[in-house]
Amino acid sequence: MNRLLRTFAVLATAAGMLTLTAAAHATVLSTSVSPSGPGTAKTPKPQQLTFVVSSISETGNSHPTKALIGVTETLPKAFADKLASFATCPASAFANLSATPPACPGGSLLGTTAFTAYIPALVTTVNTVAGYVYKTGASSATAWVHVTKPVNFSLTFSGKLKSGSKTAGPSIYLNLSPAVSLGVTAYVSQFRTVWEINNVAGSSTKPKTPSKKTKPKPKPKPKPKPKPVKASLFESTTCTASYWDFAATLAYKGGASETISDPVQCAKSSTPPPVTTPCLNLILICIPEAIKP
Repeated sequence: MNRLLRTFAVLATAAGMLTLTAAAHATVLSTSVSPSGPGTAKTPKPQQLTFVVSSISETGNSHPTKALIGVTETLPKAFADKLASFATCPASAFANLSATPPACPGGSLLGTTAFTAYIPALVTTVNTVAGYVYKTGASSATAWVHVTKPVNFSLTFSGKLKSGSKTAGPSIYLNLSPAVSLGVTAYVSQFRTVWEINNVAGSSTKPKTPSKKTKPKPKPKPKPKPKPVKASLFESTTCTASYWDFAATLAYKGGASETISDPVQCAKSSTPPPVTTPCLNLILICIPEAIKP
């Protein structure tokens, strides 16, 4: 009898833990790199990088419970930032926001961005319908996004790039405070950035030296226009461990934060990707490694 009671007690405890587990969803980071495969240190490879952070602080009713105010996207040491290759969009382009993107130079576009947010006070969900990120300084960027429901408006938020070092890869911090302070508090449940491959100004082609048989024309030749080249904000230079480990650090209003990672295969390997969130499965319960006995 005592054994039976102990068994029911264990099952009841497990059921309670299962209820708690179901009430909170783990934040997920999904990254992708296209085209796949690394470049080299001598010839870095322009690539489109996609970061998607979803189920941010969500509960059982699929609504987030914490206000996200910033995201830091961190790349492995195998990547180098190429922000210097892009043109700069002046601050004046963001002075008067409208439903159309700011008039920035084409060579200043770094990529696109989007988010989904829930506003408890209005019991409604907000989705961006357009969003672009532009270079605005030697280490800075500005994102413009547009929303049509529940009201039609545009807003901007800033980004700060940190170059890589011998011990760490490059990273970019995106300040989402303007997106969550819309007069009422908005809770971001999903955030996406796509760092695209775009045309930027290349080096000018030197004019051909006239041959000895051809006399140079007295009329000066116009300066050749720089040929556009392909570039992306982040370009890979190597693949040392078969996988690139990308990470996102989320900062919440009130001081809380969390870091999640996602490995992306960069070379053929028989070794499975590293497990970023090891857990113990017991009756459909996931117990984080940190609290295992």
